[in-house]
Amino acid sequence: MPIHPKGSAVVDLNTIAELASLLHLDLSYSHGMRDVTPLSRLTLLQTLNLHYCIMITTGFAALMGCGSIRDLDISFCKSVPSQDLANLAAWTQLERLVMPDRSYRRRGLPVAGWLPPLLTC
Repeated sequence: MPIHPKGSAVVDLNTIAELASLLHLDLSYSHGMRDVTPLSRLTLLQTLNLHYCIMITTGFAALMGCGSIRDLDISFCKSVPSQDLANLAAWTQLERLVMPDRSYRRRGLPVAGWLPPLLTC
């Protein structure tokens, strides 16, 4: 069963991170969320929607530990560090990626030839 606390005041992800069998998580419009490190404990997570989570500044690199994420939406996540965005090229399991800035299109990522359908906002 997917969890959609979308648009809520999700700030502390530790409770959600305890749901070890979670496959799909929609945290879009959770403006107060700054650190997504706890989500790295969701090792079965396949879909993660962080659309318009404008305050995320920490823990994005830790999500690389979720080797099962196939669908990632980080559109309008304007505070994600540029280096973390560049590191998406190492996420070979991604099948769908929605990114925040046109400068990170397929041509902008150094090793992005593997990215199938890449969407930008």
